[in-house]
Amino acid sequence: MRMDWGSVHSMLGHILIRQWFSQIVGCQPSQIKMSRSKYSQWYASHKWRKIRAALLAREPLCRFCAKQGRVTPATIADHIEPHRGDLEKFWRGELQGLCGTCHSSTKQMMENDRVMGFDVEGWPLG
Repeated sequence: MRMDWGSVHSMLGHILIRQWFSQIVGCQPSQIKMSRSKYSQWYASHKWRKIRAALLAREPLCRFCAKQGRVTPATIADHIEPHRGDLEKFWRGELQGLCGTCHSSTKQMMENDRVMGFDVEGWPLG
């Protein structure tokens, strides 16, 4: 196996950073917070795909759009309460069907406390 200097340099840098982090913090970076790649493995699992398919069959329209009188297909099984790496919340948390637009905008603003306020029904403004 042939490796160029860039690959070797990158690998050594990665090893040194992990050692430095371990000495300063007292544990490996992966022990601090689960990485996004771990979430990806959960979402790619056969079990999750079955849960997602069942939800979208029960709830085929975007819940946020429906509240606003729009008819939009739901394509995402969204955790109502963000799991933030908690395995129990990931598998047992309540889900809702959302379209990609609502999940990427409205839901993210709600989770990051960036909404301008709420209407009388509790839906985010702006």
